[in-house]
Amino acid sequence: MAITALQLITNSMRLLGAVASGESPTADEQTDALQVLNDMLDACNTDQLMIFANDEVTFNTVAAKQDYTIAPATADITAARPVGIEYAYAIDGGLTYPLSLANTQEWSDILQKTYTEDIPRALYYIPEYPLGVIRLWPIPSSIVPVTISVNSQFSALATTAASISYPPGYGKWLRYQLAVELGPEFKIAVSDDIKQIASDTLATIKGINRQQPVTVFDPALTNYAGGGLTAFLSGY
Repeated sequence: MAITALQLITNSMRLLGAVASGESPTADEQTDALQVLNDMLDACNTDQLMIFANDEVTFNTVAAKQDYTIAPATADITAARPVGIEYAYAIDGGLTYPLSLANTQEWSDILQKTYTEDIPRALYYIPEYPLGVIRLWPIPSSIVPVTISVNSQFSALATTAASISYPPGYGKWLRYQLAVELGPEFKIAVSDDIKQIASDTLATIKGINRQQPVTVFDPALTNYAGGGLTAFLSGY
């Protein structure tokens, strides 16, 4: 069920006892509370277990180009800058080729970083700001579509009239967690009951969002092909 940012702020302030039933926060209180709410939502983007959905972004490689910037504007790939990348794959001739996601050490261990092939096998993401950088290996020698899966991000709310709509469980957590966050802002002591409910609902959300582990092989053992079980069995 969707509510406005003002309704959420009012509900949370009522939990704190900052406003009475039927009252509304003052204009200044609304402004301050909206900033706290946006800071809280922004922090959620750095917590993998708070993310409830992924978005797929597809871009075409450019022959002999290894690095691709990604950002909402003025970038090779026009999309939200990812906090992280969940998986990636290339498609060629109707076949899907998973890309191994290399970390900094694995990327450093690749000896021939300028090696080229038709289809990349590994992706190294550099979360620079404001432009993220996607680095492919081998360097693609042809044009192929590459799809990456990135975490859906919690967007900032421009005004208190903005609508908020999240999956089941998030509404209660938002109301109680915002009350916890607003306590210091308005110099009001937050009760242990409010803190406990915020903590309990947070644990429930993270439990639902937690994914089962997938068998992954060392990319060095699979020649930097996809590191999952399917890729290992298929030989790519």
